[in-house]
Amino acid sequence: MHGNNGFCQVAFMRCDSAFECGAEAISALPFGECEKQRLAKIKNDSARRNSLYALLCLESLLRGRGIDASSADLTIVRSENGKPHFSSLPLHFSISHSKDLCAVALSDSSVGIDVEFANTGKDILTISERFFAPEEHLKISQCDSPEEEFLITWTKKEALAKLSGLGLSSICSRKLPQSSAYNFKCYRIELEGRTAYLSLCSEREIGKLEYDKHKEMTLYEIQN
Repeated sequence: MHGNNGFCQVAFMRCDSAFECGAEAISALPFGECEKQRLAKIKNDSARRNSLYALLCLESLLRGRGIDASSADLTIVRSENGKPHFSSLPLHFSISHSKDLCAVALSDSSVGIDVEFANTGKDILTISERFFAPEEHLKISQCDSPEEEFLITWTKKEALAKLSGLGLSSICSRKLPQSSAYNFKCYRIELEGRTAYLSLCSEREIGKLEYDKHKEMTLYEIQN
């Protein structure tokens, strides 16, 4: 994506459940010892694999821009609230994963990303009434596609929380900002008969989406 002479790119990666996510795979990452130790401490194999895949996805995006460990310090550190960022590289990134899909955004300005698969088993109206602003819950309850509206709202809040570093709990009950301070873009993803929703949040205008295309994945921008 381009806006104000900047860039924002998104890459997707499917997580293979057979992929070995042990010590050897972790040690090969170029993101510093703290990040390797964080991964090694994740006990759940699926969660560790998802985190590892996301970092591999980030590494691929960096290589696509001509950046690797031989030319730049790719060390990742985390703020007090857990937000990850590069210790010295002047770029920003955000990571999200849902089930077997991970999505990573890389930008030269602050960015947040979230992806969620549709799940018709959730009681979305109860969740939205409890956690969203009253106006948002009303819109969800009265629209023709409540699950889609719910997931658009949810992923936008997650993306904003990741960009701001404030955490989802402090964002949820607030109405999403309509000011020019934050820009959102939302997409519906069709993947092998499944539907997911993705939101991006940026401090600068978001232009056309650049993403690593997968033949089994189709993205549709949602005007919201």
